[in-house]
Amino acid sequence: MPAAAQDSATDPAENLASNPVLKLLLADAVIIALTRMMRSEVAHRFIARKLGILPPAKPRGKSGEHPASKPSLPARIAGVIALRIATRSVPGAALVGAGMLAHTLYKRGRAKRAGKQARD
Repeated sequence: MPAAAQDSATDPAENLASNPVLKLLLADAVIIALTRMMRSEVAHRFIARKLGILPPAKPRGKSGEHPASKPSLPARIAGVIALRIATRSVPGAALVGAGMLAHTLYKRGRAKRAGKQARD
């Protein structure tokens, strides 16, 4: 048996990736997490509208955000993924931190350009 084939057969990461039971457990965990997030979001909005705490849904403006709104579901999922990556390793934390810095600089530059166009 060649050495390369022997090394790949004993590689634990490859064994985990090809394990159908692990794949099923991970898929189940993702489905449970998404179900909980959706259920809590729907319940919050339904109850808040029934009690009159939230105003009726309005079409979103160009920015897509209300002044005091929570992040959207995709943004919340991306935040959870970024949190998991950042808490598992130092390189992951550096990557997520660099992404947050880039996002902040991008938004700041966009706001400056919008302010400059408004003045012109």
